Amino acid sequence: MAPESTEKLQHIYRLQQSKLVSISHLTEVLDDIREDLEVFSAEQKALAGELENCTNRSRLTIRRLERKDNKEATIGDDGYRLLSPARKKSFLHTLQEVHDASSSVAGRLYRLSSGHTHSAELLDLSVIMVKHFLWRERVFMAIILGGHDNDALKQVSVRSCALGRWYDGRGKTYSHLPAYRSLGEVHFRYHKLLNELIDRDVEDMTFRELSTELTTLEMLSQQLVGLIGQIQHHVTLLQNTVDR
Repeated sequence: MAPESTEKLQHIYRLQQSKLVSISHLTEVLDDIREDLEVFSAEQKALAGELENCTNRSRLTIRRLERKDNKEATIGDDGYRLLSPARKKSFLHTLQEVHDASSSVAGRLYRLSSGHTHSAELLDLSVIMVKHFLWRERVFMAIILGGHDNDALKQVSVRSCALGRWYDGRGKTYSHLPAYRSLGEVHFRYHKLLNELIDRDVEDMTFRELSTELTTLEMLSQQLVGLIGQIQHHVTLLQNTVDR
């Protein structure tokens, strides 16, 4: 590539960097929001569990009182037996209403918790996708400029990049999905091709050769994005089921 062309590309690359840094900062903010959603979801689930325990205790109390009401009076009345039949019926009805309301609230809390969990997962997947876009831009410019940033890029492996860390960490939640397994395979091929391109001298490649390799890299990138989209669709279906 002519020195003048390289200089122009380097100038464009520097201009892009400020934009990429801003977007990278945005992904960090979104990561914080995801963590807050996960904490909020966990707290909601804990509250729902406590409310469910209270509901179970009230149900047991109702059953005991109903059994007492059906038995004949015995020596040593306990107060409840002294109530008139109408008062007993009203008391049991009130307890039943409290039980039903508590049960309903607990159910809604569980659904809210699940909904927030799925929202956090969708946000997480979107952030991973954006991080891949940022990585892809950095890779393309490094390859085109021939040598710029190459050493740093080679230090980032299929396991240590943002997508790789997610895949081996939070992403395992989706390990039962075919899209997850395919994502791992395509991601490996992406890094393999990337390293091969970095090792080659771009100066010795014709435009057609470079264009072909970059097109293949872009195709793999689009496959990665599509597979992440499939996982997002799966989470969306789960979220829609919860909302019903």
